[in-house]
Amino acid sequence: MEPAKSNILEPPSGNTTLPGKKKKKKRLSQDQMLFLAGFADACNKVWQDERDCVPMGKRSRFSFLLMGQGGSGKTAIIQEIVLPAIDFVFQPDAPGDSSCLVVCSSWAQAQNISTLSHKAVTCHNAAMMRVESCRNSNMMPGPKKTALQQKLGSTRLLVKL
Repeated sequence: MEPAKSNILEPPSGNTTLPGKKKKKKRLSQDQMLFLAGFADACNKVWQDERDCVPMGKRSRFSFLLMGQGGSGKTAIIQEIVLPAIDFVFQPDAPGDSSCLVVCSSWAQAQNISTLSHKAVTCHNAAMMRVESCRNSNMMPGPKKTALQQKLGSTRLLVKL
């Protein structure tokens, strides 16, 4: 006889620990806990909007700025808690996709924070800006507007570092 299937969602099987490395237990700082409390509250409000089928234009939107000196655990919080939580709560539209977009100021930052399942991009890449001129008229999306709407349409979390 087959065991009964439960309605409990299983956590994602993604692992942010590099192969061959042992996962260490870490104690969160007070600042990290405060950030995560705000993040959890925002997730609850966004989840309610999803559940209530609120139109996209009227949904709650949140912006978080995660700052700190080198070694304060910013990358760990994003990689090990925030990204897996968003992918768990807001399932991606297609397998292999993500409901998150991690945007960095530099390519070095993007490489550092990228994981196997979340590839961070530079702000220019995220905005599809490939212009040689800094004139405002050359920075308008023009024919790329549809591609931008498609790229950002199902994004539930935008992380800017």
